[in-house]
Amino acid sequence: MLSTGPAATADSRGDRDGERQPGPAGRLVLASVVVGLLGVLVLGVAAGPAAGQNESDINAPAVAYTETAGGDVHLVDADGDTVDTGVDADIIGPVADMDKDGTLDVTAVNENGNIIFIPAVSDASSTTLTTDSLKNNPGSRPIAIGDVDDDGTLAVLYSNQNDGNFLYRVEPGGSPRVIYDGEETKGVLGHGDFTGDGADETVFRGSSERIKWVDESGTVGDTGTANYGSNNGVGLGRLVDYDGDGTRRVSAIDGSNVPALIDSNGEFYRPDDDYQEASKAPVAAADLTGDGNFEIVHRNTDTGTIYYMTTDGTSVEYVPGNSAIEVSDTQGLSGTGDAVRLDATAADYASGPNVSIRRPVDGETYTSHDVPLDVSADEASDWSFSVDGGDRHTVADANGTRTLNTVMSGLADGQHDVTVYAETDSGVGTANASFTVDTTAPSVSIRRPVDGETYTGHDVPLDVSADERSEWSFSVDGGDRHTVADANGTRTLNTVMSGLADDHHNVTVYAEDSSGSGVGTASASFTVDTTAPSVSNFVVTDPDGQDVSVSFDSDETVTDIGVDLAGPEDTTLTESDFTESGGTYTATYEGDSDGDYTATLETARDAGGNEGATGQSDGTTVDTTTPAVTVEEPTDGGSYDAGDVSLDITADETSDWTYSLDGGTNESLTSDAGLSDLADGRHSLTVYAEDAAGNVRAETVTFTVDTTAPTIPADSFAVDNPEDRNVSVRIHSDERLENIGVDITGAESATLTKSNFTEDGGTYTATYEGDSDGEYTATLETAADAVGNEGATGQSNSTAVGAFSFGSEPSDGGFADGGELDSDGEETVVSAESVSPGDSEADRMPGAYVNVSNPEPGQILLVNETGAIVVVSGVLVDSNAPENGTALADSDADPAANIPPKLLLVETNTSDDFELSVRTYEVDLTPSRTLMTVEPESAQADRPENAEAIRPAAGSFESETGTVAAGYVGINTTLASEEVDGATFQFSVRQEYLEMLGVAPEEVTLHRQVDDGRWEANETTYLGSVGEYHRYETEMSEVTTLALGTGVSTTEVTNASLEETAIEAGETAAVTAAVVNRGRTATERTVRLTHDGNTVDTATVELEGNEITTVTLAHTPDSTGEYDLSVESTDLETLVVERETGPDETEGSGTDGDGPGFGVGVALAALCGVGYALRRRDGSV
Repeated sequence: MLSTGPAATADSRGDRDGERQPGPAGRLVLASVVVGLLGVLVLGVAAGPAAGQNESDINAPAVAYTETAGGDVHLVDADGDTVDTGVDADIIGPVADMDKDGTLDVTAVNENGNIIFIPAVSDASSTTLTTDSLKNNPGSRPIAIGDVDDDGTLAVLYSNQNDGNFLYRVEPGGSPRVIYDGEETKGVLGHGDFTGDGADETVFRGSSERIKWVDESGTVGDTGTANYGSNNGVGLGRLVDYDGDGTRRVSAIDGSNVPALIDSNGEFYRPDDDYQEASKAPVAAADLTGDGNFEIVHRNTDTGTIYYMTTDGTSVEYVPGNSAIEVSDTQGLSGTGDAVRLDATAADYASGPNVSIRRPVDGETYTSHDVPLDVSADEASDWSFSVDGGDRHTVADANGTRTLNTVMSGLADGQHDVTVYAETDSGVGTANASFTVDTTAPSVSIRRPVDGETYTGHDVPLDVSADERSEWSFSVDGGDRHTVADANGTRTLNTVMSGLADDHHNVTVYAEDSSGSGVGTASASFTVDTTAPSVSNFVVTDPDGQDVSVSFDSDETVTDIGVDLAGPEDTTLTESDFTESGGTYTATYEGDSDGDYTATLETARDAGGNEGATGQSDGTTVDTTTPAVTVEEPTDGGSYDAGDVSLDITADETSDWTYSLDGGTNESLTSDAGLSDLADGRHSLTVYAEDAAGNVRAETVTFTVDTTAPTIPADSFAVDNPEDRNVSVRIHSDERLENIGVDITGAESATLTKSNFTEDGGTYTATYEGDSDGEYTATLETAADAVGNEGATGQSNSTAVGAFSFGSEPSDGGFADGGELDSDGEETVVSAESVSPGDSEADRMPGAYVNVSNPEPGQILLVNETGAIVVVSGVLVDSNAPENGTALADSDADPAANIPPKLLLVETNTSDDFELSVRTYEVDLTPSRTLMTVEPESAQADRPENAEAIRPAAGSFESETGTVAAGYVGINTTLASEEVDGATFQFSVRQEYLEMLGVAPEEVTLHRQVDDGRWEANETTYLGSVGEYHRYETEMSEVTTLALGTGVSTTEVTNASLEETAIEAGETAAVTAAVVNRGRTATERTVRLTHDGNTVDTATVELEGNEITTVTLAHTPDSTGEYDLSVESTDLETLVVERETGPDETEGSGTDGDGPGFGVGVALAALCGVGYALRRRDGSV
């Protein structure tokens, strides 16, 4: 119980705004009590002696500190006065006049964990506030002071290290009281309006080291920050309005050793970011400068002495009396908290009545909402009281007496504080008492055994808690109550229910509180099961398709099942996959693969975890695949030439076999089975293979039995000539033929096979496309059916091929004369003669001439390499060869001609005798070959004379078309154009010859010279290549001279180049180029030099046939720079025109007037692609 005078009430409460109120002169004035939180630095104000203590020289502001960790507590004030209290402390807190005796006291925690306060005098005696073993020993946690209950008395605020979830307060002479028990706390930082809402909060270090606060309703706020240092101590300070702006902030030292202020939102204000010299230890707040604002007081890391920093960032060493003070680097300076300034003098502490509260007993619990208040004083007083810091209640009937007897009615369950006031003329005496109202039985909670749980031991733990201290007992299965003496008076019951049998059990727990307000109970049902399940009949089957079924029996319920299934697919079946019926557990895995599966029981536990699995295992084979059956004999679609057919059938797995023939009944099939006595015709065989799993595969083949050879009547084998040189062969068979062979002999030899024939209604037809006239004989060598029955008996027939077959056998002298008579009774006679170069006439070129006498309109003259014939409607009229047998050349001995003619067919419309010859010429007009060729020696003699007949035509072709020809065809005839109804000409060109000319075979086009001398392109068909020749054909309305056009230009400009690629300004660039005439006749060509498409120079040159010459062109650029020049379509190198050189610069050498020269070898190399021989003409043009 603490008694004080009246100044401890209204006066102290009214001065909590922080204004300094100097007291009367000569009296002890408590002008400023700075309430700190952590560490050793504390600020205070003191004057005059303290009753019962040594005289104090310490005046406010003052700083409390220790020189070493756990050492004596010292104080120093701004005058430089110091004092060593002689009392050790592990933690020092704020400075205030805790006992209201007019002397500053330092709140602290000693080495025993007791909360004490120490007067600021030498050789002081400390006062212990609490030694409660559960709620003392805050350890390294900061402490603070504050008037939490607004009763005018300061209390120490702390967090108990042994009960870390609770915040407590304790006043001098009082008992510890809970402030907050909702979450973990690690020290108190102060009490005041932290959030700016007008209500006070208690600020503390909470979970995760973050700065938090709790208000009077128990609501917790969080700044969200823990950014303060703790290398030495806890780098936090007091809760203070540092700059007078109405916002209280917590001072701190951050991780970079920078002093900072932290508000309720976790925002940091650092007065000087560059100052990084503050120790990470407790800090304090003090108005050391006298400007009315607080400074952040801290230990400097470099000097180890006290420094302070103003809110504008000025840092100063604190040297009261011109002496620096070293302090502990762990305890630092006292911590934070709101500054409580109690402006009171010693006279204000005049004694009032001594008050004593008999009821409620301090710390007692009451089981009623109405609690008696029984108080006495040592003198008659006027009485009032307040409950839990509420309004004062007066009791008029008690005024003027020494006793107060009343009832505090309607109190809620919970802890309460009552303060009684006894007022006399001399002062006011007070007394406090704390008590608890508890009208509710304890609330009991059973943590173990868990309701509905199963336990595998006979000893089951009993773990119970209540919301208040209780006397404990319990009973099992309705039996006697068992008491647990060690648990009585506590909130928890921890014991063991021993020797319980396997079975279901129920436990009831009783908790009776010490106040007698009632008994709380709780019950739990549980099972003891120490026996493992007995598992049997573990079976794995394949119920359907690719599913796998697992089943087993158990003598009790199993709640945890694990079955590993291994095979083509791996999986684990658990209790969720199983269904239970009558103690049998079944699960089905829906697989997708065939193969061998093995299931193993890995887990089969009951509710208590007793294991019944011992590795039980079983397996099954899943087989949904039918056997793969192969019927080798008889082959599907096959044919057999005998009525007995062997069977050759296999499967990819062991099977049972049956078969059905032609839709008949199924028969067993043995390894030596076969089919016999089968009739000719089509048959169907179906084979069935059934594997061990019952999968059945059916395989069907069809085949034919044929023991009869095809019948081919002799008169059905026909051979004829349908058109041109084609030979047609027809065969008729009474059954399908699979193999045909027909040999053709005669003018040409060939063999026709099945692939050449088409079939229609049993008739097989093939056509051989020949190239020669004459008689063809076809012989049937093979006509076999599918099984090889042979129907060929040597059937044979012949035919003569249209225009190329002769009507009679040749005589010994060459070809037989004679033929049909014309309408006048005279025969058409064909004769041939050879004209040698020496015997030629002006209008008759050397060669083989065909003479036709007595012709008729509608006849066709056919001339090939060996002869000539005349036919009418495909019937031979007459044929002959040159009269001079030596004039015909042996084609085998004849050297390869470059342009050999092959055939000329002329449809005539005349009755007048006529003659005709055909000769080809190469590019240089060298005769190549004639139809009905003459001797090579005579044909090649005197080349210039032989070429004269064709030279004019060649010249006109080159002049008219501007291109050169690969050769020419001279056709010399007496037939007039109106006597010819049409003509067909076939010729060949040697491949090597065209390659030498650089002409592709498809580029050759025949041009014909019409009557007025003009040249017209004639449609030319490329027939492909035969041997070393390309073959061509063209059709004409008349016979005339032909040119083998190539499309190659007669003239070309090539090898253009600059003489020099760099010249000086004003000089002329020279360009040379070769001009080529590939033609046989003289021509003219103009060559252009251009710059950016504009002509800058030209040169015209005249060229003889097959001549090459060089031209020089020139251009003088207007200015320096780069020029892109072109000759015709050829782009030259870039010409660079540089500035003119000075007189001292060396000039380059020039060229002679003949230009750079152009060698014949270079020009010919450029033209080798067309292979023409050229003549070189020197000089430039």
